[in-house]
Amino acid sequence: MLTKEENELLCRIGPKTPMGEVFRRYWHPVCLSEQLPGPDCAPLHVRHLGEDYVAFRDTNGRIGLLDELCMHRGASLTLGRVEECGIRCIFHGWKFSVDGDLMEVPNHPDPNYMKRHKAKAYPVREAGGMIWAYTGPADKEPPFPDFPFFAFPPERCFPVRVNVNTNYLQNLEGGLDSSHSSSLHSDYFRPQWREGVKNSAMDDAAPRLEVENTEFGYHYAAFRTFQTAQGQDAVNVRIMPFILPSTRIIPGRRNRSIGGSGNGYTDMFVFEVPIDDENTAAYVVIFSTDTIDRDGALFRLGLDDPKFWSPVDYNYRPDAKNRWGQDRSILDTSWTGFKGGIYIEDAAVIGSMGPIYDRTKEHLVPADLAIVRARRILLDNVRRVQNGEDPIALDTDYSRLASFDGVLPSVKHWRDLVPGHLAAVAGRAPDSTN
Repeated sequence: MLTKEENELLCRIGPKTPMGEVFRRYWHPVCLSEQLPGPDCAPLHVRHLGEDYVAFRDTNGRIGLLDELCMHRGASLTLGRVEECGIRCIFHGWKFSVDGDLMEVPNHPDPNYMKRHKAKAYPVREAGGMIWAYTGPADKEPPFPDFPFFAFPPERCFPVRVNVNTNYLQNLEGGLDSSHSSSLHSDYFRPQWREGVKNSAMDDAAPRLEVENTEFGYHYAAFRTFQTAQGQDAVNVRIMPFILPSTRIIPGRRNRSIGGSGNGYTDMFVFEVPIDDENTAAYVVIFSTDTIDRDGALFRLGLDDPKFWSPVDYNYRPDAKNRWGQDRSILDTSWTGFKGGIYIEDAAVIGSMGPIYDRTKEHLVPADLAIVRARRILLDNVRRVQNGEDPIALDTDYSRLASFDGVLPSVKHWRDLVPGHLAAVAGRAPDSTN
C-alpha cells in the first residue's frame, strides 16, 4: 500500500513534477508513423506528458516536433500549412523548419531577426513504425534506444496504439501483474475452465514470484506448478522484464503466434506513455518470426470491434456508462463477458478503477510482489533525479532484452533462460534481491 503522497508522486507527470522530470529524461514514442503518412501531409497535434506539440513531416520526409503554439502570437501550428520543407503558421505566415529555424517572417522580413530567434524543436527519430521524441533537458539527451523489434521489417512488426482514460501507472501495473492472467484472461490461457478441467499451468492462480533488479529496471519470474498430460509434476516459468520508465515485454510462446501466420514466435513490447495525468497512449508492438496477420492480431487483442476501438482516432471507447462493453448474457461461456480480446479485458478492469486509483485503499498479497518492486524502483528514480543524478536505464543495450514462457528445465536457473539479461543483472548486483 502506498501513502497518498507517494501515490501522487508516482502518478503526476506534468511539467515540473518530480515524476514528470524523470519521464522527460527518456525517449518515448509520441505517435505512429502512419499518423504522418507522407511528405507535406497534415500536421498532427501531439499531447505528451501533459504538454502540447505539433508534429509534421516536411517535403523531404523529415519529421519535426515543435511546441504547438507559434512563438509569434500563440496560434496553433496544428492549423499550419506544411509546404516547401517547413510548417507555416496561418496567422501571420511565419514559417519554421523541422529544426525550429525561422525560414520566413512575412511581417518582419529582417534576416538578422530570423537568425537570432528560433522555435523550440525537439529531437525525433523514426523506428519500428513509430515516431519517438526526447523532450527533456538538451544537455541530458540519452542515446536512442535499440529495441530488438527495430530490426524487424514492416511485415513482421506491427505497432498498435490505444488511447485509454487512465493514468499510466494503472496500465503498467496491470501488465506487470502475472496472477491476473489466470482469472481475467481465462478464455485465452485456460479455456478448459468451461468443462471444469484443470490441466494447465495457468490453473495455478497464485504464482510464486522472484524479482531481481537490473540496470534496465527489473525482471521477474512467475512459477506455476501443474501436471503434464502424462501425469508428471512440472513447473512453468513466465519471465517478464520491466524497462524503465513504463515498458514491459509480454512473453510470447514458441509455436503459438499471436496473429502470426506460421509456427514461429511472437512477442510484444508495450510502452505505456502518459498523455497527461489521466490519459495514456499504450503502444503495443507485436513482432514475429512470421509475417503478421494484422487482422488476426487485432482480433486477439479484441480491437477488431469498432465499439471498442477505432484505427481512426485510436481511442478505447467503452466506459462506465455501458459497463465497458461487457455482455453479461455470455458469462456461461465467457469468463469476463467479453467475446474475445486480451487488451479489452485489461482496459475494462483498469478503466473501472477510475482515471487515478487511490492506492491507500488496496490490500496487497505475495502475488503482487512485482507491482511493489516497480513502485519502489520508480520512487528511487525520482530521488535520483531530485539529487542531480541520472535515472537508470538511459544507456542500456535494449537489443538483448527478452521474455520467456515455458516449462522450467530442471538443470537451469530461470535467469539462464534470458541470457541477454546477465550483464544487466551484474550492473545492479548490489541491490538485487528475490
